[in-house]
Amino acid sequence: MSEANSVTSDQKLGSKPVFASRFLAARQWRCIWFAYFVLAVIWTQVDTGSFGSLPGRQRDEVYFDNIAFNLAAGHGYELRFSDPEWLAPYAAEQQLRLDSLDDPKWITTVKADGPTTSRPPVYPVILSAVYKLFGRQWVYVRWLQIIVFASSMTFLSWFAARETRCRLLPWLMIVTLGFDTQIMQAPGRIMNEVL
Repeated sequence: MSEANSVTSDQKLGSKPVFASRFLAARQWRCIWFAYFVLAVIWTQVDTGSFGSLPGRQRDEVYFDNIAFNLAAGHGYELRFSDPEWLAPYAAEQQLRLDSLDDPKWITTVKADGPTTSRPPVYPVILSAVYKLFGRQWVYVRWLQIIVFASSMTFLSWFAARETRCRLLPWLMIVTLGFDTQIMQAPGRIMNEVL
């Protein structure tokens, strides 16, 4: 068979490749990324009340914040819940009392500060890099997490559409995930679930 007469599997409908005819165009993928981005921004605002607000009352958020603070300060991968500089924003918001760490209702009691292996290492390293670049500003952490979230969800949508060959699947994913509070609130929390 000659090369001029052969039709490859990449061509149908004239000179248009199958990829362009079966899958969404690049412009539509940007729209999908933007939709995930907007949903994450909305849910982050709803969940936290403010992009710059303190990490929530979930224990993991406080642990990650503490480990990242210590990494950025040069203390290493450890917990120092008694550090007054770390406690200051919490005390200002009256979420922790400076004089009593023995009985906070929303964080487990930490009897001794020091090195820890209680949390995965990558997220605190990324968090500490943000702290080093911008200071201990949670607004930058949340914006970074929203961008990572929108990008990863767009990739998952693309992969699902490619595997199922369904052009509507990415849009269905946006609609269904847009109402899943556990997934959509993840970018606003100072936790490693976004990664």
